[in-house]
Amino acid sequence: MTADSVMAGRAGVAALARYAPRYGLEIGEPAESAWLRVDRLLEPDGPELTELLKRDHDASGHVSPHANALSMLSFYAGRAPATALLLWALEGRVLDIRPSNLWVRPHDGHGIASVAVRSASFLSGGLQTLYDVVLAEHLLPLAAEIHRRTRAGLRQLHGGVAAGCAMAFCAATREQETVAAPYLLERWETFISKAPGGLSRLGRLRSRPPHPHRLIP
Repeated sequence: MTADSVMAGRAGVAALARYAPRYGLEIGEPAESAWLRVDRLLEPDGPELTELLKRDHDASGHVSPHANALSMLSFYAGRAPATALLLWALEGRVLDIRPSNLWVRPHDGHGIASVAVRSASFLSGGLQTLYDVVLAEHLLPLAAEIHRRTRAGLRQLHGGVAAGCAMAFCAATREQETVAAPYLLERWETFISKAPGGLSRLGRLRSRPPHPHRLIP
C-alpha cells in the first residue's frame, strides 16, 4: 500500500458524498464495541453473525429464521460494499474493502447503520479484483454461512446479494441527478455479466418512467 494509494482512497471516499451521501464511509478502526469486524462475520458459528441475525430478527419481526436470513442479507449487501461498488462504477477503481479491512455497525432497528474501513486505499486491478473483494471473499461466503445456519435457499440468498449490489448502482441517480442513468446501467451490466455465483440470472436494473434518469432494482 503506497501513500499515493491512501491519499487517492481518502479523496475518492470524500468525493462520493457528492453522489450518495448516505453511503458515506468512516475511515479508521472503530473503537466502540458496537461495531462488528466483517472477517469475523464469516467465521463458522461465529458470535458476530449470530448477533447480526438476532438484531435483525428482533427489529423485523420475521417469524422464521429463513425469512429473516433473506431479508438481512439483502439489506446487508445493499450497504456494506456499496461505497466500493459505486466508486468502481464512477471511477473504475477498487476500494480496499477486504473483510479484514472492513467493519459494520448494525442499526438499532433494521439493517446496517454505518460502515468503516481501517485504511481507505485503492487496490491494483479492475473488475476481477472487485469480484474478489465484494463477492468471492465476502458476500458469497456470507451467503453460504447463512445458508448453513438457517437452511435458507442458496439461490434465494444469492438473489439477495444481487439485489443488494444493484442498490449501489441506483444510489447516485436516486439521491442526486448528477450521473446519467444510462451510464450507470451500462456499468451495472458490465459488473453483473460475469459475476460469480450465477448473479447475472438474479439481478436486473431498469429506468423508471417518466424519470429515465433514475434507476430502480
